[in-house]
Amino acid sequence: MNSCRFELKSAFTMQGRGVIKKNQAVAILGAGGARRTARVEYLFVFAGLERQEVTEAPLGEIVAIAGLERPQIGETVADTGQAEALPPLVIGEPTVKMELSVNTSPLAGMDARFSTSRQLKERLEREIETNVGLRLAPAASNEAVILVG
Repeated sequence: MNSCRFELKSAFTMQGRGVIKKNQAVAILGAGGARRTARVEYLFVFAGLERQEVTEAPLGEIVAIAGLERPQIGETVADTGQAEALPPLVIGEPTVKMELSVNTSPLAGMDARFSTSRQLKERLEREIETNVGLRLAPAASNEAVILVG
């Protein structure tokens, strides 16, 4: 499996029209007409369960695009010259909410890597960058965080 510093921040898509190329400038079209631009820094196709880095992918190929900042479910990746958004996906709200807080027992901090609320929140924020199915909600106290997913 190829590895790069953007591998965990990949967006997966099916190539619908034309060709997508490595280092190509693309428009990312979101809900409500939001538009931002990005560059395809790495482009991968799949051979079985393995990713293979390629320089371009043709129509109909399932690709992983790395280098996009905060990809979201339902966004359209399009050519900057012909940016046309696909109909947005409607996804139901998550059904699981968990309130997480640090261990306050007498043995707190003896085993854990993330033993403060600040460390816990930073770790969850890093996870949210790569897992678009999760989000954080504010909790009643600053010592806890609510994870929704």
